[in-house]
Amino acid sequence: EDLSCFIIRNVFEELGNTVGKAYLLELSKYRCVLLLNMDGADTDPEYILEEGQKFLKQFYQVVMTVGCSDIHEGVLGISDAYKEAQEAVRYRFLMGLGGRICYREIRHRSLQSQNNGESKIYMMMLNYVNEANDKRDVNSFVEHLMYIYEMNEEVSMDVAGLFKKEVIGSLLRIMT
Repeated sequence: EDLSCFIIRNVFEELGNTVGKAYLLELSKYRCVLLLNMDGADTDPEYILEEGQKFLKQFYQVVMTVGCSDIHEGVLGISDAYKEAQEAVRYRFLMGLGGRICYREIRHRSLQSQNNGESKIYMMMLNYVNEANDKRDVNSFVEHLMYIYEMNEEVSMDVAGLFKKEVIGSLLRIMT
């Protein structure tokens, strides 16, 4: 773990230093934050993330998901940038592992899919998983899912089995 963190820090700080100054902080096991203080407005931080991910995958077989915030100015912008990057990473179950998820794409996507039933279900599950420590009633959660999926006592066992697999698969995608 220490060696992996050392390699990741060096790769991203070296790449980030080509466009300004970079600081990689380890928040917890498997969770880091990269702060970029870029010299110019025309600098693309996504390029640094893409190159770092490619390098780590090619030479070290390290696959990582990266959440990227919008660009913020000043020290006061760090908090907003961190919140946006965290929000972006929450979507990894939809976007897949090993990708770059940018906050502006998530914001745009959420505006487009506000009426998309499947997205609502995933977001409901994600919220349930994130707030699972508040002891919500699991039965009411499942009943609500059954209502959304239009499940009732008249469905066949095959359909009920598919529903069960879909719910479990969705929860596994959210939690990984």
